[in-house]
Amino acid sequence: MYFDYEMLASAAKHSVGNYEEIIESHICGCYHCRFIFYARDIDPEKNVVADEGVFTVACLYCGNETVIGDYSGYPITDEFLDAMNEYALFINSYKKTR
Repeated sequence: MYFDYEMLASAAKHSVGNYEEIIESHICGCYHCRFIFYARDIDPEKNVVADEGVFTVACLYCGNETVIGDYSGYPITDEFLDAMNEYALFINSYKKTR
């Protein structure tokens, strides 16, 4: 399946300030390490990062704040997380060259 740039950019926005969306999700995935897990396994004491009143879920496996839940409407599949990972690598390398 093909995921276009706009879709990936839009999906990435769901990894920030996503606590409310994640707790409504059934399944979640991290596009950094590509770990897929159940939202019910999130421990707010360990896996939620608060920054100026914005609550973001961090990955249970790698700890990065790159988690998206299925409540967002995006597919939480290996293929989608691979595409998101490539998108993030591209964006990060682009930022370093500017």
